[in-house]
Amino acid sequence: MRYKEKSKTGFKSYSLVEARCQAILDARVGSPTSASGEPVQHQRDVRYLVEISHARLGQELVDKMSSLRSDIGILRQEKPRLKEKLVYANRTLDAACDRYAKAEDALLELDKPQIPLALAWVVTIALSMAEIPLNSFIFSLFGGTKTDTLIMASGICFAIPLFSHLAGIEARENSRLGGKFWQLLVILFVFLAGVSYLRGLMMEGMGTQEVLGVHVSWVLPGIMFLAANLLIVGVSYWASYASHVKESRKNRNIRDAFKRASAGLTIARRERDSDETELSKATRRIETVGDELRKICDDVRAKAEEHCAYGKHLVSIYRRTNIRWRKDGEKVIESFKDEPDFTVSESLNRALNEAYALVTKLEMQRDYGTDDLEKILRDAGGF
Repeated sequence: MRYKEKSKTGFKSYSLVEARCQAILDARVGSPTSASGEPVQHQRDVRYLVEISHARLGQELVDKMSSLRSDIGILRQEKPRLKEKLVYANRTLDAACDRYAKAEDALLELDKPQIPLALAWVVTIALSMAEIPLNSFIFSLFGGTKTDTLIMASGICFAIPLFSHLAGIEARENSRLGGKFWQLLVILFVFLAGVSYLRGLMMEGMGTQEVLGVHVSWVLPGIMFLAANLLIVGVSYWASYASHVKESRKNRNIRDAFKRASAGLTIARRERDSDETELSKATRRIETVGDELRKICDDVRAKAEEHCAYGKHLVSIYRRTNIRWRKDGEKVIESFKDEPDFTVSESLNRALNEAYALVTKLEMQRDYGTDDLEKILRDAGGF
């Protein structure tokens, strides 16, 4: 029975399960003539398989230690660079914070509007909505139909407040135009009053008021129309004027500088957070290598002990089977005197001791920042 075969690359071993099945099969069909030699040989083969499994575990442990040492070496070489990168990012962030603070102070020193722009828009929209029922009532005094009245009132409700809003903005930007715009507004409403007069004359000529039973001259509706819209225009103009400040090149430069400082601060914070995360990941990786290696060592030792127990169990099955099935029981028992000892191999023990020593060193470096035992004891007051 062969449990291994020689190849160019090394040994190819059967698994323990295959060895167990093969041993039981050989025991069941074994002949008495070969009983004196086969039991000892089979037991040695099982022990050899256990040693092979231990050697494989030891090699895997050594490879894993080499990989972890390589990772630790790379991380320790990268850590100073990451620290320098984080220091530079913090300096960049401090500079960005200073620029942002200066830009914010300059922005706060700018002239502020008397009322918020949102409030001005609310006032303008409210006046526009108030124009519709107000002008509808005034136009209906001329005897106009409901459809014509709503069309004219709807057009005026958007035109007059919007014109007043734009006039207020332009007057704030160019103070010399403020008086001229007021003149334009007066001309506008004189024109509207004239339209009201002509419309009243037209309605009187058409006899619409007599048909509807309305007898009002153009004077009263014209004055009401002019007074109401002058009030609306004045309020809308003031809201627009008070919600804006005069824009200059200096003010635009200050606002642009604030936007650039705000964007730069956001980028600097993002880069600092990224560098800090990268450094913390490297630090955590170095700190957790010891725990990872300890877990690997514990698993390897548990597997090795499990293989030993399995080998003992396999040999006991083989011995019981031979004693039960073979006729020359005395010779079989005589050949079973030397029972193999299943323990963890020396090579695997050396690998485990080396790995546990590395674990201790890594834990000391993590907890005390050094692997010098004398320095640790000296700091702890042991010497």
